[in-house]
Amino acid sequence: MRFTGEKSIGDAVQSWLKNHGMEQKLNEVKISHLWEEVMGKTIATRTTNLRVTNAKLQITVSSAPLKSELVLNREKILNRINEELGSNYIKEVVIL
Repeated sequence: MRFTGEKSIGDAVQSWLKNHGMEQKLNEVKISHLWEEVMGKTIATRTTNLRVTNAKLQITVSSAPLKSELVLNREKILNRINEELGSNYIKEVVIL
């Protein structure tokens, strides 16, 4: 017997995560795990907090010169993170 609207397991899990409000938390965890790989160890050790709210990636930086550099490269950070996630999940990068 065939069911209409069949989904792959991956699609079903993604749908469940979205319906239960877990997608944002999952993406936040993915970003924190990818951060050192994407940005490098030096930058990763000088960022103290990564948080995602309403498709905004908020990054807290402990160094003023690094903050200036990251502010200038927000678009690159946005593109790298979204590329690693495989979607355009992050719409804005905020450096704090």
